[in-house]
Amino acid sequence: MLGQFLYENGGKKVKRYREVIGGSVFFLFAATYFVMAFQIPTFNDGFISSDFMPKVYGAILMLLSVIQIIQGVLNKKHADCQEENQTDLTIQQIVFSVALTFVLLIGYVGLLELVGFVIMSSIFIFLMTMWLLPKDQRNKKQIILSAIIAVVFASCVYLLFVKGFALTLPAGILG
Repeated sequence: MLGQFLYENGGKKVKRYREVIGGSVFFLFAATYFVMAFQIPTFNDGFISSDFMPKVYGAILMLLSVIQIIQGVLNKKHADCQEENQTDLTIQQIVFSVALTFVLLIGYVGLLELVGFVIMSSIFIFLMTMWLLPKDQRNKKQIILSAIIAVVFASCVYLLFVKGFALTLPAGILG
C-alpha cells in the first residue's frame, strides 16, 4: 500500500534518491549497531578485547553508508538523464528485499548461540549470496561454489578469531 502510494505520487523521485535513502537508512542501522557495541561486556584474553571488532564493523558500516549517500547525491544528475524504459526494481521489490535481509539477520542472531558461528555464518552468507545473485546466473555450479565459499569464509573467520585473537565465538552444536 505504501509502495503503491510512493510509486503513484513521486515514484520517479524515489528512484532518483534510492541510493541516498538506502544509505541513510543503513547509516541509522550502522549507528545503532555501533552504539550497541559499547554495551558488550569487555573480555581481554589476548591481543584485543571482545568489543573491538563490533566497534570496527560499526564504524566501517557507517563509513560505507556515507559513501553510498555521497554517490547517490553525485549520481542524481545521471539518474535525471536516464531513459524511462530502464528496468528498475519496484518499490515493493525493494521493500521485500530489505525485509528479507532483516529477517535473515534476525534469524542469524537468534540462532547463533544455539547452532554456532560456523554453521549460522555459512547459512547466512550462502542465503544472502543466492538472494543477491541474478536469477539467470543461479545454476548448479554457482550454487556449489557459493556454498563452498560460505563454509570456507566462515571457518576462516572462526579460526582467526578463536586461534588468532583468542576470542570465543559460539561453537553451538559443533562445540
